[in-house]
Amino acid sequence: QDQSIGQPFSKNIFREGVNFTWPLFVKSIYTLKEKASLLNLAAKEKKHLNLIQREAVVVGSVAQLRYLEALKSALRAKKHSIQQTEITTKMKVKEGRAPESALFVLNSHINTLDIAMNNINQSINLLVSKIETLTGVYLRQSISMQMKHAVDKGEIFALKPLEKRVAASKKGVQAADEAYIPSIVTKGNYTLSQADAYNNGKSIHENFGSAGIYVSM
Repeated sequence: QDQSIGQPFSKNIFREGVNFTWPLFVKSIYTLKEKASLLNLAAKEKKHLNLIQREAVVVGSVAQLRYLEALKSALRAKKHSIQQTEITTKMKVKEGRAPESALFVLNSHINTLDIAMNNINQSINLLVSKIETLTGVYLRQSISMQMKHAVDKGEIFALKPLEKRVAASKKGVQAADEAYIPSIVTKGNYTLSQADAYNNGKSIHENFGSAGIYVSM
């Protein structure tokens, strides 16, 4: 045998190549695509629903804030009135025209009002903090709000994300059933082998490949 010709045997053979599979017809893929589209719509509608819920919380918080501010103002006015009464009562007590116990009653009312206003202040701080968390805006006091348009009556928007998820689940079941339908795919491969021939050390290489269309059951 001519030893000048490298023989396809070697201690070390290096191979490299590529395999590919490309679907031509897989029924379940189209159904899964519809499922993904439905899940994407559900995510968008859920995001919109979350925004509406946050807006509702902000509106409710601002309305409650306005109520607490009005209540605090009324209690402050009541406290001022009692304090004025306290001044005249002190004069009456000093002159002996009123019992000293009347001052204790007035002081008790003032203390009760102070406690109530302190509780209101705590509630106001919580509301301001909640509004800032939701909007990033710090309110020193409540603001007036106006309705831009009337609420449209129709289907319940909160159910839309759930409806899309239910439809997506049905598509998932359909895709599972369609997995039994035969699929048509094209497959191929290519391999390159390189080595130094054992008999003379010359570099040799071989390559081979194949491609075809297959029906998968």
